[in-house]
Amino acid sequence: MSWVVPLADTPPALVALLVGVMIAVILLILLAAVERPPSAASRLERRTSGTTKEPDRKSGRSARGEQSESVRRGNARGFLPDSSAGLLRLLPRASALRNRLDRAEIPLRLPDFLLLCGLAGALGAVLVHQGWSWPAWRATALGILIATAGPTLLIRRRIARRERRFLQQLPDALDLVVRAVRSGLPVTEALQSIVGEMGDPARTVFRDLCANVRIGMSLGDALALAAERIHLPEFRFFAISLVVQQETGGNLAEILQNLSTMLRRRYQVRLKIKAMSSEARASAMIIGALPFLTGTAIYWINPDYMAKLFIDPRGWMLLLAGSASLLMGLFVMGKMTRFEV
Repeated sequence: MSWVVPLADTPPALVALLVGVMIAVILLILLAAVERPPSAASRLERRTSGTTKEPDRKSGRSARGEQSESVRRGNARGFLPDSSAGLLRLLPRASALRNRLDRAEIPLRLPDFLLLCGLAGALGAVLVHQGWSWPAWRATALGILIATAGPTLLIRRRIARRERRFLQQLPDALDLVVRAVRSGLPVTEALQSIVGEMGDPARTVFRDLCANVRIGMSLGDALALAAERIHLPEFRFFAISLVVQQETGGNLAEILQNLSTMLRRRYQVRLKIKAMSSEARASAMIIGALPFLTGTAIYWINPDYMAKLFIDPRGWMLLLAGSASLLMGLFVMGKMTRFEV
């Protein structure tokens, strides 16, 4: 008597459970790597080795980009051999993807991250193809969606959350620099005081900035490298203020004090806009969720009535048209409730 049950004869509910569990395991592996950043000593050692091998310090932005890439490789962990990095030459915009991983603070090399995404997509496609007897093209489309949309949303959410926390901390960090400068400390020592007083992510940003300055990089280059990683206009204001003050002179404490006040006002304006548009955003969420809730309720009450949408090709066309209309409406409502300050 065989105890092996063909996957096609497995109940769909059990197959769905297996799909969810196995995809969740892959995502947990990714999140576990995300939540355990490498030690500061390891980052500093990699940064030192990457910078001391720099052949030309006159190349400006390109030199900083190469150093950022070497720092990224030193910070990241992975299980693929180093030779796999050569395959990234075939991937368009590989440097942009690596930069987004760096901004999201995901300590994985790009080949390993892409491998995890591909495994999740392939696993989902194979299981729905075998378990639910989906056509190959539909299973492939679902696998591509899992492998691309899921990691993209994860990275975007982590970047947005990190930048939001940094914006909340930046005015207080500038106040620390102002007090340190007024007490007579040099700028580099004033920036170092942020590392001991502030939490992450401000502590990580300024710790890396101060480490770059200590190993011989100029303050302007270190600020430019940090600004490339942060991608926030508020931090660029801070970097430009320091660079201009060093070149032309002036009262640095007063400049940073005014900048801190301006950043707090910008943040307050953002909060006011968010409060004023909360009703519109709630309406958009309700309208966007209503088709799914209604469809689930109809399927629960009368499955045969709802199943025609998934069996009949005409139902597929209706689902495609409805999804396109829904996405277009959500896009328009999102643009209407999003304001730039």
